[in-house]
Amino acid sequence: VVTREALPGIVTAILLAFGRGIGDAAAVMLVSGYQDGLPVRLTDPVATLPLAVFNLVNMPQAAVRARGYAASLVLVALVLVFSLLARLVSGRLARYQINR
Repeated sequence: VVTREALPGIVTAILLAFGRGIGDAAAVMLVSGYQDGLPVRLTDPVATLPLAVFNLVNMPQAAVRARGYAASLVLVALVLVFSLLARLVSGRLARYQINR
């Protein structure tokens, strides 16, 4: 009974945490660091998207800055998708809640 009541809030919190984790540069950079190359294995270090945006936008070449702006658009789109997904899942799971 308790799990069915709490399920929409738990799922929403998890999805919003993913969105915030992707969007917050400081937390992600402290955990994973920055690597400039492409990973070969799953355990290899990789560049975080917020730090890659920061480094690319600060470059003097226009083409590199354009890639940084494109990466920031991808970052905003990811956060938007996770937020919308959290709203959708929360709305669908709300039918399990008891209305008083």
